Amino acid sequence: MPKPWELPLYEFELPRRKIVVNVTRSCPTFAVPAPGVADVAAELKKKGQTKVLDFGAGKLRNALYLLGKGFQVWAVEFKDCFQTPAGERFLTQAEGYKKFFLKKWPDEFLEWDFDVDAVFLINVANVVPEEADRRRIVAECIKRLRSGGSFYWMSQYGEPYYKPAVTKRLRAPDGGWFYSLDKSYQTYYREFQIPEIMTYFDATRFQQPPRRIVAAHHRAFLFEKR
Repeated sequence: MPKPWELPLYEFELPRRKIVVNVTRSCPTFAVPAPGVADVAAELKKKGQTKVLDFGAGKLRNALYLLGKGFQVWAVEFKDCFQTPAGERFLTQAEGYKKFFLKKWPDEFLEWDFDVDAVFLINVANVVPEEADRRRIVAECIKRLRSGGSFYWMSQYGEPYYKPAVTKRLRAPDGGWFYSLDKSYQTYYREFQIPEIMTYFDATRFQQPPRRIVAAHHRAFLFEKR
């Protein structure tokens, strides 16, 4: 049997069908960074915070941008994300930088105890369909963030694709939604309200309130670790 998190799959038995979510199906193939990344990167550079953990790096859209700006980047992702033509192409580009390090999920990351200046968790929590796993992901990232470091959280809301009746969907047990019902593997998405996001960041460990980052169709915050 695979160990927990060894595969990017989550199985759910709903009343009328079985759902198998493959979280790597939510990795977009974009050649530009996510909204707000450029602004956060500029702020980190001013503070001398150049060692970045890009958790759930997908096809490296943000990692490649950061590498181009001179950051050291530790990207964490399932190996499955790089087994497509686009994934292979972007990984090859990233490997051309001496400051790029790939930590495959889960074992290579969980066995790693290096400290970083900043964590990027961009559209990750909202595509993971288990709350316990979302909590552990944030906790594991925080463990590797040095005191005074920055944690950039970003999660989507209100994107046109996710509006009711735009595409077929089924309600997930935690209030999110399953999509891609016509495929062998499904995708998952849920919106986070701001009070929910704040519960991931203990006020005894992070300065409050966090700084809000402008990013269209996203709730984005920069938390500073005490």
